[in-house]
Amino acid sequence: MDASHAGDWKQLSAIDDPITARSRTGYIINFSDSPILWVSKLQTEIALSTTEAEYIALSTYTRDILPILSLAKDASEHKLVAQVPTPLICCKIFEYNSGTMEMANVPKM
Repeated sequence: MDASHAGDWKQLSAIDDPITARSRTGYIINFSDSPILWVSKLQTEIALSTTEAEYIALSTYTRDILPILSLAKDASEHKLVAQVPTPLICCKIFEYNSGTMEMANVPKM
């Protein structure tokens, strides 16, 4: 998962095109080492910092991964996942922005 803070911003067109100030979110969700969902899209709101852009990307990613994890759990409970004696359902999110990690770990957030 990654986000670029206003990566498409251009000074000449910023007045006429406010979309250039939006950050881009990108991530890939893999299942059994195969990509099942890949996303690259502009965020719906304008982030004021890299930390905020990364936090918005983390939130977007989480909204996509939770139903997939639920589906994988149901599949393993009904023995629909083959070739693995005891399937392990887990999710690893790689985030390198320390401010975003702090925000995500605060109980109020």
